[in-house]
Amino acid sequence: MQTETQMSPKTGRFEFQNWPVYQKALEFVEEVYRLCESLPRDSATGIRDQLRRAAQSIPLNIAEGSSRYGYKDKTNFLRVARGSVFECVAILDLVQRLRLSSKDLTGHYKLLETIGRMLSGLINWLNKNRGN
Repeated sequence: MQTETQMSPKTGRFEFQNWPVYQKALEFVEEVYRLCESLPRDSATGIRDQLRRAAQSIPLNIAEGSSRYGYKDKTNFLRVARGSVFECVAILDLVQRLRLSSKDLTGHYKLLETIGRMLSGLINWLNKNRGN
């Protein structure tokens, strides 16, 4: 796993753009936007906005963390991204409890679980390799 901040000469992209966890986070943001369009406009404005912000926070913090040089800074941003994963879970729980959507959210929860595991793995990897 490269954690460089430079662009890849092969792809012309920033390295973090190639990370599977970043790609999954972008996929989740797309899913959230689709879900939010189906929520009732009158009673769910705050929940829609909060879910969008929390979902966006995941790839944004992954990207910002990749730009940091020290492992502590990198892992801090990745932990914030992981916290946003948990925030999204709580918001989805509210959506279900308040019956704001009739959609099956199982896929959303599974995607968040995957992203959370990937972030935990990346954080653990950085912690183990911090002196290298």
